[in-house]
Amino acid sequence: MWKVETFSQTLGVKVVEERIEKDGTIIVHLDMAHELSGYQFTLNYDNQQLELVNILDGAVHYSQIGFFEQEGAVTISWNGQQSKGRIVSLVFRHQQPVALESVLHISSTRTLSEAYDENGTLFDLKLNFQTPMANGFQLYQNRPNPFKDKTNIMFDLPSKMRAELTIHDVNGRVIYQKMDQFQKGQNIVEIDFQHLATGVLYYTLATDSFIATRKMVVLE
Repeated sequence: MWKVETFSQTLGVKVVEERIEKDGTIIVHLDMAHELSGYQFTLNYDNQQLELVNILDGAVHYSQIGFFEQEGAVTISWNGQQSKGRIVSLVFRHQQPVALESVLHISSTRTLSEAYDENGTLFDLKLNFQTPMANGFQLYQNRPNPFKDKTNIMFDLPSKMRAELTIHDVNGRVIYQKMDQFQKGQNIVEIDFQHLATGVLYYTLATDSFIATRKMVVLE
C-alpha cells in the first residue's frame, strides 16, 4: 500500500507517436518538458492490442526499466542531475488500428507515480497525447466530441491526393468508409449520426505514406 503523497501540481509526460504502418509498428516517444531531479511511474498498455517489441534508450537506461508483459506494464525510474527531453522510446506492434490515448496510461500499480525537482517539490504525472503529424499530414480530433447528431473530422494533406477515411468499432468492424481525392491543405468531412452506432468508435485516415487513428464518442 502506497502512502498518500501531497503533490503541488501535475506534470505532463508528452507522448509523440511515430507509425510505420507497413509492419504495424508504433514507436511511442515519451518526452519531459520540465527540468527534474527524478521521476518514476508505471506505464500501463493494453496487451490485447499492443505487443511491446523493443525499448530505445533516452534519459532512462534499459537497466532502469522493469517489464511485466502479462500485466501490460512497464516501470520507469530515473534520478540524477536535472534533465528534460526524451525519457525513453517504446516500440509496439499492433494488429488493428488503435488510438494511443485509449490503450496507454500512467498509474502507480507497480511503481508509485511521482516526480520531484531539486527543491524536493513533488509532482504527479499524466500523459499528454500529441496529434500524429508527419510531413504536412495531420489528423485532428473530431468536433464536437462527444456528439449526438453530426460531427466534423478535419485533416491536413501536403498535396492533392487520394485518401481513405474509415470509422470502426472497438472490435475492428468497419461501419463507415469514404475513399476520395482530397485537396491540399485542410479538409473537413461531415459525419451523420445515421452511419454510426453509439459508444466509443475510432476513425482512421490513411494514404499511401501516412496513417493515423483517433477516438470519438457517439452519445445516445
